[in-house]
This record gives sequence, structure tokens and C-alpha cells, in this order.
Amino acid sequence: MSKDRNTSDIEKQNLGLEIGVNYKNSDGVQFKHFSKGKHLIGSSSFANIKINYDDSNICASLKITEKDAYLKCIAATPTIYHDGKLMTIGEELHIGERLNVVIARTLVTLSLYQHGEIVKDEDEDLDEVEKYIKNIDRDSVKLVKSLSIILQNELDLSIANIESASQETNQKASAIIRKKLSHYTFPENAMYDRDNIEQRTLDEVLGLGPLEPLLADESISEIMVNSRDQIFIEKAGKLTLSDIGFSSEQALLNVIERIVSSVGRRIDTSSPIVDARLLDGSRVNAIIQPLALKGASLTIRKFSKSPITVDKLIDFGAFDQNMGDFLKFLVESHKNIIISGGTGSGKTTLLNALSGFIPNGERIITVEDSAELQLQQDHVVSLETRPPNLEGKGEISIRRLIKNTLRMRPDRIIVGECRGGEALDMLQAMNTGHDGSMTTGHANSPEDMLRRLETMTMMSGMELPLAAIREQITSAVSLIIQQTRRKTGRRLITAISWVKELDRDTGMYITVKLFSRNKRDDIIVHSEAIKDFYRTEAIDGDYRTFIPDLAGPLDAGLVNGNLPDQDSEAPLCH
Repeated sequence: MSKDRNTSDIEKQNLGLEIGVNYKNSDGVQFKHFSKGKHLIGSSSFANIKINYDDSNICASLKITEKDAYLKCIAATPTIYHDGKLMTIGEELHIGERLNVVIARTLVTLSLYQHGEIVKDEDEDLDEVEKYIKNIDRDSVKLVKSLSIILQNELDLSIANIESASQETNQKASAIIRKKLSHYTFPENAMYDRDNIEQRTLDEVLGLGPLEPLLADESISEIMVNSRDQIFIEKAGKLTLSDIGFSSEQALLNVIERIVSSVGRRIDTSSPIVDARLLDGSRVNAIIQPLALKGASLTIRKFSKSPITVDKLIDFGAFDQNMGDFLKFLVESHKNIIISGGTGSGKTTLLNALSGFIPNGERIITVEDSAELQLQQDHVVSLETRPPNLEGKGEISIRRLIKNTLRMRPDRIIVGECRGGEALDMLQAMNTGHDGSMTTGHANSPEDMLRRLETMTMMSGMELPLAAIREQITSAVSLIIQQTRRKTGRRLITAISWVKELDRDTGMYITVKLFSRNKRDDIIVHSEAIKDFYRTEAIDGDYRTFIPDLAGPLDAGLVNGNLPDQDSEAPLCH
């Protein structure tokens, strides 16, 4: 179609003015067309044109009249760029045959639309326009990269890991950066300034590069670096693509090296996988080439600066107060507990929270592959495994640490996670006077967790018959708490199951749900099961405490044991 075509031509053909909008979001490439009226653009759920962005907001409006169409900026975020310039609130752009804007780093193309066809210039290559997104801050990336190379050449950074980057080193680096920038003229309307460039360069050379602001953001719970220019974050349980990246593959590798060296570990082509932690306890996993085909990959599971307590989990909706009181009762009663769930379901967070119920006078020993637990008691000994050295020697496994804890006079043993043969050692510890011990494991249900325990026990190398393994498990494990992460990102306890006994005829486990949830995620209290749990386990106390409808004076019905059927659903919260 020729470039001089205008709205008058369309009106003459009685086709009416319509605008086609082409863009891409988490659902893929989108194409929509709009006629006369006002249409909203932004990251909010009620936007007509929805753009991927961390916060929910409406940033622009598309106004179409009978003869003209305009794009108007109505909010500061998500940002809107046109021809490399940031649009300000109230600014309007006339939409002729074609208009390209970048909203939150997403290319949005608005064009005249008639009978299913977008009016566009035939000689315009859309790929060239899409490159605009990547070029928004290309100058700042090049500048940071150049300054990083200068610092590495002028300073001795061979030992400058996260802990040893001294104040003197920082001051020298800052002085060099400022001197170099004094000769640099910043472009008009640039999205960066001298302070921004200085901080980004210092982060890249001495810190964790572009990850620093993500680590400082307490609303972010996980950071996933797929490659140097693709970093995903998790906020409120939902994954989104961030708009930051590393200046080069080497910059990413340098950050990984600083992380692992700070905890005495190494990563190279001969040992391309490593588990480590940051100074705040956040869990880190890194994998590099040749195993990571697209370049180094880094995953950081952040830890909250303030410990997440049971009260906070109740506020988050993970469970209600009644279930929280029951969990406290289980821990104080020295019941052996396994927290089961999938990856990222919140197992370690719940384990941390439950550990807060352990009385201060007890000696607790924790065993982990990478130290994550944040116990607040005074009498705690934390142990961490050690990988082999360059010669393949010196490895200290989690199994060896668990065996060693038995010689350290523990009251309780807490193992961060059982993944293999250490499950047998954990079961033996639970069965030899260390009641009240806890651990976590990966499984989709309490029943699956029991089967996984069998498999992990067999991985120990001990040729035990299945019947003996099941006897060990039934004797050791009191309860299994099932932790689940919903598609919405919500993390919650979906079941508390009691491992009652082993059926002597079938050899199968008999598990009883004490708490569960229905399809609406309402909490169900299984009254009769809780009564049976108290009676069978010979527990002192009043089981009616955890059955709100019955937590009153003892009546004749209770004396006769006429409680509601355990399968009846009595939702307590939503």
C-alpha cells in the first residue's frame, strides 16, 4: 500500500477508521483491532492491550474518533518510548498509517486497519524496528562494560570476592570511574546518569552486578538467570521477565566465581555445577558450560531478612490459626515430622517457622547441603556438607554429618532435606531417642512421601527387605505435612497426615488425615481422626481444643464419643 494513503481515502470507501495493534506478551504474539472509542493500555488486568510489567497499572489510552486516532500517556509507569524519547504524562501522539512505541520494553505497533489487513510500509522490515527494544540502553551497557575492563586492568581484583572487596578498593574504583566519566557527555533524555553508571560498574566488578537491585528488593523471592541477557524473577509466587541483564558472559561468570569463592567452593569446566549461599543465607545454584548450552545459569532462592514465623504464614493464608496451634502442639510434643512438597512450595520456610516452637532449653543440631535454616534459639549447632577438592578428596557427605550428630548429644536433629541414602540415617536417628526431629522431602502427597522414603532408604546401599524398611518408617515418622504451591503462586498446607501404623495383613501404610482441604481450599478438620490420634498416641490434653465447634464444656455427646464423621466437611476458613 502506498505511503500517501490517509484516513480520507478510507472514509471515501465507507470502511470506517480502525486501528490494528500488534504486540507480544506472556501469551505470545497478539493482534487486536479497535474501532471508535477509548481503549486502555497497560499491565492491569482490565487493560484492553495488556503489557507484561511487574506492577499493575494503566499507562496509556488509545483514542479513536471517526477521522483520527491518538495515543496518550496517562501515567509514568510502565514507561513509553517513541523515537528514543520518553513520553511524559499528558503527551499525545497522532497515529497515522503506522506508529511504533516501546512500552515496558515491549514493541507495540499501531496501524491503520481495514478488512483484516494492517496498513504498513512494504519496504519497512519489522525486525529492524524490534531491534529498537534492545537498543534502548545499549550505550549504558557498553559504557559499563568499558569501565569494568578499565577497572580490572588498573586494580588488583584477583582476591576481591564478595567479602574481601575492601572499602579502600571501592574508593579507588570509584575515583577511576569518576575520572573517566568526567570526559563523557551523556546523551539528552538518557535513562542513566553518572551516579547510575558508577554504581552499576562497581556492582559488576566488585559485587553481584545487575543482581544487586534485585537482591535488595524484598518483594522478590527468587532470581533465575537463564543466560546473561535473560533474567526472570519471582514476585508473589509469579514469574516475570526482568528488564536487566549482564554486559557480557564473562561478567556473569565473574559474579558466579565471587559467590562460590566466598563460601570456599569452586566452579570450572572440571566441576561445572555448584551449590552455594550468599552472606545472608540465600541459596545459590550455578551451572556453566559445557553443561549449560546457552551459557552460565544462576538460580538464587532469597531469604527474608526477618525470619518468617508461623504468625506471618497465617497472615499470608498458608493456614489458619487453629492449624497453626496444632502444629505448635506437634512440635512441643516431640513428634517426628516430615514436610513434603514440590520444588518452591515453601518446605524450608515452613521448617524454619516450625523450628521456632522448639523450647530454648533443647540442643538442636541442623544438617544441610547448603546452610539455609535460620533457627533463633541459643543452643544450635549448624553443620554443612563439603564437596570434594580438586583431587576428588575431602568430601563430607550429609550421611556422614547425620551419623556424627549422634555423638554430639542432640535433643533434636533437623535435616534440611533428604534426597538419598541419608534417609536411612535420619530414620535411625528418629528411632533412637531423638524424638521431635524434622526434615523435608520432595513428594506430591503424604502417601508419595512414604514411598519416596522407601526408595531413598534403598539408595543407602543397605540390602534391607522392604518389610523391614516399612517397619522403620512407620516407627520413626509421626506426621507428614503436605506443602503445596498453587498456580496462582499461593503456598499453603494442604494436608496434615498421621502415619498411624502398618497393616499387618497387607503390609501397607495406614495414614489418616487430621487436616485437609476441599476443592475450594477450605480447611477441613477431621474431628474423629484427631480424637483417635490423641487416644492411640496416648497424648495428654484435650483434643477438642483443635475442633472449634466443640471447644466448649464437655457434654453428653462428647462423653459418648458422638463426634461428627471424619469425612464430613466443616470448612473453617477460605
